Amino acid sequence: MAALLPQSSSKRQGRRRKVAEPLYDLYSWKRISPTSRLVYIQDPQTLDLELSQLKPGPLGFDLEWKPTYVKGVPENPVALVQIASDDTILLIQVTSMRSFGFPASLQTLLENPDFSKAGVSILNDCKKLWRDYGINVRNCIELGLLARTVDNARWKGKYSEPIGLGRLCEIYHELSLAKGRVQRSNWEAFLSPPQQDYAANDCHSGLTIFKKLHPLINSMDLKPLPAFYSFDVFQGYPYQPSLAPLPMKLWQPHNPFYDPGPPPPPKPRKDAKTSKDEERTAETTSSIQDAASSSSSSSSSNVQQGNMTHGLPPHVTPNSTAVPESHRSPATDIFTTRGGFAPQPARIHGHVGNSMSNTRGRGPGSRGRERGRRGRGGIGFFSSNTPAVGPETAQQL
Repeated sequence: MAALLPQSSSKRQGRRRKVAEPLYDLYSWKRISPTSRLVYIQDPQTLDLELSQLKPGPLGFDLEWKPTYVKGVPENPVALVQIASDDTILLIQVTSMRSFGFPASLQTLLENPDFSKAGVSILNDCKKLWRDYGINVRNCIELGLLARTVDNARWKGKYSEPIGLGRLCEIYHELSLAKGRVQRSNWEAFLSPPQQDYAANDCHSGLTIFKKLHPLINSMDLKPLPAFYSFDVFQGYPYQPSLAPLPMKLWQPHNPFYDPGPPPPPKPRKDAKTSKDEERTAETTSSIQDAASSSSSSSSSNVQQGNMTHGLPPHVTPNSTAVPESHRSPATDIFTTRGGFAPQPARIHGHVGNSMSNTRGRGPGSRGRERGRRGRGGIGFFSSNTPAVGPETAQQL
């Protein structure tokens, strides 16, 4: 069994999906913001201290949780909350604080509208926070909608169509986000340095992209409303952003000034049944042509062999029947290019059999059935001892 383990491991590695090569250099929060601090938090005391030092303003926001590998198994709860400010990156592992419940200081921050949380697909993350812990999140900014609002000339298509964080990084930073196995790792265990860097880059890039996009609002003639790209999530539902204690109106991604551009050309539709019929017809035609070509090329070379197979003299063609000299007549014989005679089939009314091919394997009692067929007005099959029929014989019959 030990000898089989490396082989099975290599097979699994061969089935793994290959990660595409990055288009640009990899994004690194250390290189973009070298003075920022990275704090990995697993206890409520450290969390309270770090959150108390944050100033109101924009934050990069993201979540991670342990993946499930079995179909039908419910998702694991949120394990890591990532928050990035101008000078601090907080990796808050809430699953390590289960005995204390969800941290109260973190809940206060998430529900405070003075802190805007910027991210990609942030609505889905906020819905999951509500399902897992019953936490509301206010002043959420969807970076994809913000990009379509302030940079409409670059982005076309449906307004609500999502834009990935990696794509935004490539456009506005000319840097690529690292992806790979760490993305599907266990976020409930103690985080390794690659996991910490991955999580920090995700939330930090969200903050830097927001800082690239938000100043573009000042250059717009028509200032967009915050509701075009931001919302509050209350009890798992998005609402229009407001300063009221309770939300008033449901939110939907909509911007009346957005230009989606021309519609894409329709894709050509091809009937699957018609396509299959055409393929079958083409295959059949090709097979017939191949068979005809093969038959014509081999027919001339197999004449002698065919004569030996049927027991015919060499001067008789394989498709003809030898006629004794006593039954020949000028009307029934034709001269072949091989230097011999070949009988011409008699043209008479009624059913005429072939003395060689149609009596093969017949028993002794077949002659009685042949006479019966002749009595009904037709000429039946002849035995091997009966000579072939010519025009003179046909007249006698």
